[in-house]
Amino acid sequence: MSKHTHFILDEAGALQRMPALDDAVDKYRAFGIRLQFYYQSLGQPKKCWPDDQGQTLISNTTKVFFGCNDLQTAQFISQSAGNETLVVQSGGANSGWSRNHGSSRGSGYSESSGSSYSGGSSSNWQQQGRELLKPDEIMALDPRVAITLTPGVRPIWTRLIRYYEEKSLFRRRGWLMRLAAACWTLLISAALLLLAAAMAIALSREVRAVTHPQPLTPMAPPLYQPQPLPTPAVPAPPVSTWGLHRHNDSPIRPRTLSGKEKR
Repeated sequence: MSKHTHFILDEAGALQRMPALDDAVDKYRAFGIRLQFYYQSLGQPKKCWPDDQGQTLISNTTKVFFGCNDLQTAQFISQSAGNETLVVQSGGANSGWSRNHGSSRGSGYSESSGSSYSGGSSSNWQQQGRELLKPDEIMALDPRVAITLTPGVRPIWTRLIRYYEEKSLFRRRGWLMRLAAACWTLLISAALLLLAAAMAIALSREVRAVTHPQPLTPMAPPLYQPQPLPTPAVPAPPVSTWGLHRHNDSPIRPRTLSGKEKR
């Protein structure tokens, strides 16, 4: 199927259980079926999918969470997002200074003084795991912040905006881009017009051929026609001449030829 069909089921928790949706989630994707379910919390899918507590729906779909105020849902998001590794550094520094002075008197006089200074520092680090987002941090997020969990992809942090808040939506494009868009539209329109005209002409010819059939035209004679063979000449027999004499309107009688005339 080349086209996709999208079903948007807002407030899907009010639909309760629908057996047709069981097959639509895990079987109809190959036929171009796309479904969007909107629930208020994770407790609603468990009521609508009592057989497996909504696990089929949760494991086969992309989940988008925003405006979460439910602790159970926040814990699910925190566990699904996973942990991060932090480097924790610890250390300290110390320093000290001391000074002493003394004198003594007697048969003689002596005096001594001294000072000392000591200091030191230490530093160490260690790796420590932490939830990427704790449940209390998730519940304290801005309602415009959305967390998307897609199978096989790391969690995605996005921010929701209304369509009229998109700055580039109503931004006027430059004259060069407008000219290119106009040329492209003109080119596509001309191509579609030529295609429609060609289809109309072909269709008109087909209709005319069906409604007004043309008479069959005789085939032109071939350029080469065989000639009949000539008939051999046959000698004509000798013709006898009969003389006819007419006497006083008497009937015509044949005259007998003499021997010389016969020869």
